[in-house]
Amino acid sequence: MRKLATIWLVLVLVACTTSPSLNNSDDKIEDPGVANVVVALKGTVNIWGAVKSLDGTPLGRLAASGVIVAVHDGVSIILTAGHVFQPNTDYTVENSRGEKHSATFYHVSKTHDLGLLWVNRKIGEPAELAVAMPKWGKTVYVVGNKLGGGIMPTHGIYGGLISSKFARCSAPTHPGNSGGGVWTDGELIGIASRIPGVAFDTNAPGIKSKQLFPTVCMFVPVQAIHAYLQLTGAKNQITRPDKLEKAVKVILPPTPDKWEMEIR
Repeated sequence: MRKLATIWLVLVLVACTTSPSLNNSDDKIEDPGVANVVVALKGTVNIWGAVKSLDGTPLGRLAASGVIVAVHDGVSIILTAGHVFQPNTDYTVENSRGEKHSATFYHVSKTHDLGLLWVNRKIGEPAELAVAMPKWGKTVYVVGNKLGGGIMPTHGIYGGLISSKFARCSAPTHPGNSGGGVWTDGELIGIASRIPGVAFDTNAPGIKSKQLFPTVCMFVPVQAIHAYLQLTGAKNQITRPDKLEKAVKVILPPTPDKWEMEIR
């Protein structure tokens, strides 16, 4: 018995010394989801808007998301959802490092729910745009300013194109995600646009509000993004922002009569 115990102990020691170590730098196991989020964080920004009346009276604020798509001469071009734009609003963007900078809208699309802002410095890395949409069922990640609480990723399944203007996925998204990127394999495949859901009245004592329970995320697909960036010259533009503003026309939506605290 003593001999058998000795042999068993030797075998265990040999197995332990020859098995691969999890701490070996040559045997790193990388989660593809983590890799997607790390890439997205480099180009994702929170967008904050201070809404004012024509006489400058503060009326409210909004929160949304954006993705850096180009950097030219130290100027960052940020893509977001078109409905994030509102007149008489001062915009600030915040990168993943918490650095905040003043931003200016210079174009909004009527055809697609897309818009462009610029910041007069480099605040992150431009996103890599996919050439085409992935196959149905692919895991996707939506990264944005969820509920105005800062950059947060969620994941789901790509559900295909609805039309040339919209695609869908099952990633849980909420107000504040508007303008944020939809990612897979480290590439941008869309911009979060609409969040269809069911609104329920909250009847708790002292609370009068509606809670939105999101069902799916509708986003602008990458084909439309390529067309929009080509139309505006955002990917190839090398002039300063003051010339960019003269080259395109901002489309103003109707001014609302009344503003409240809002998350877009």
